[in-house]
Amino acid sequence: MALRRRMDNALTLARHFARLVWLLIHEPDSVDEQKASLRAVVTMSKHGTARLAVTDGRLMVNDVELPNALSGARQLTEQFGRRGIAELEIVKHAVAADVLTIARLLADGSGSDGPEASRQLLVFEAPTVRLKREASTAPREAPRAAVTVNLDAFASDSAERAALLQLASTTDPQAASGMLDNLMFLAETAFREGRVVDAALVCAALQEIEAQMTEIEVRRFFLVALRRLTKPNFLRPIANLVATNPARAAMAAHILDRFGQDGVDALADQYINARADAERELYRAALVALPGVRDALTQMLSDPRWFMVRHAVLLLGDLGAAESERAIAELLNHVDERVRRAAVRTLARADTAFVFDALARALGDSSASVRLAAIAALVARKSTRSATLLSAAIDEEEQLEVQFALLSALGRIATPDSVQKLIKATESGGGLFKTKKKGGLRVAAVHALAEARTPNATNTLRSLQNDRDKEVAEAARLALASPRPSAA
Repeated sequence: MALRRRMDNALTLARHFARLVWLLIHEPDSVDEQKASLRAVVTMSKHGTARLAVTDGRLMVNDVELPNALSGARQLTEQFGRRGIAELEIVKHAVAADVLTIARLLADGSGSDGPEASRQLLVFEAPTVRLKREASTAPREAPRAAVTVNLDAFASDSAERAALLQLASTTDPQAASGMLDNLMFLAETAFREGRVVDAALVCAALQEIEAQMTEIEVRRFFLVALRRLTKPNFLRPIANLVATNPARAAMAAHILDRFGQDGVDALADQYINARADAERELYRAALVALPGVRDALTQMLSDPRWFMVRHAVLLLGDLGAAESERAIAELLNHVDERVRRAAVRTLARADTAFVFDALARALGDSSASVRLAAIAALVARKSTRSATLLSAAIDEEEQLEVQFALLSALGRIATPDSVQKLIKATESGGGLFKTKKKGGLRVAAVHALAEARTPNATNTLRSLQNDRDKEVAEAARLALASPRPSAA
């Protein structure tokens, strides 16, 4: 009975995993469904290990067939064959990150040979997900075509040109390894000597050759060699070319794209430290164009440096923060008010119930600047719920600048309740602000009523023309005489 239960659990795990791969291929925007499938895989892995393999065109799970009629099963079977995978083992208590990584690699490039995914599968290693490759993987590769590389940028007698030509023509893994070591040495030397363009040209040429290589073992050496360039002191100078060398900007962006998270980090560092607005805009444009930028920026939200977090938040806002809104909302508890203010401004771009609740919490922030940002975000929605929140906030607010902003916000929303709150604020006795009341607040309430211009607001303005406070009376007269009222 226990054996039967374990078998059922393994089949359920495989079914959800196949569904996850299918969703990544066919419905990449269905994030909630993907998360649900991923959670199901991780949950079922608690009951034991599942080994997925293809035998005679059938997907087997712990030696029991998973019917192809199930969602994603046939597609997963095809991906195993296309990638040369003999067995995929998801071990007991699998980690979600490992499962998601292998699912994405299987889904990537599903409509073609997916060369980039195949390259990454070759070196894939994870503690809780294990791959066994078919011994016949190499024959699956397409016949070797001539590798071409544009070497016009290199001098005809340069060592780099000769080494690249030699590498492009080799099919021997060990020979390629030695040639790659030599080219890495030449690139690193160029970096140390400040010849960043020369080093970048070598990197770009290596990527061009790598993209055309069909020999699996040779490509493995490319991956190992290029990892040596993922250090910040190599990638940052290349990222600098995006703004400082227009002729090489596209090449630099292509190189950074190849290095994924490390490339995004290098470009983000240049963006944050740019001194001129024109340079910063060039970096920003290149940054948001990188495919992996959203995941990289989301990871930056946990950076210990407040300015890195703030810039990551603002850039996510430029990209559309819907997928990251929960991570950004958590920053409303950040120790630095500048980060909290940036989080509010970024969340203000989205219009969901979750974001509304987050902005409501920000109204109670200890920093006046954060509260002001929350007021601006809520008033832009001009909803009854916004008016209710802002009206309630006035009763608790003690800082004069924020009180002015709240009054102005109520005038712009102009619901019946918000107008009534403004009328109360114009009263000369105890009134809304009680002993805290100041003449300036009454004048601000008059301006807000002028902004609202509802019948009730206009009648109140008429009555205030004879108020004993000359400033209030004058403000009311000017408001009624003005064809276009202005907010306080």
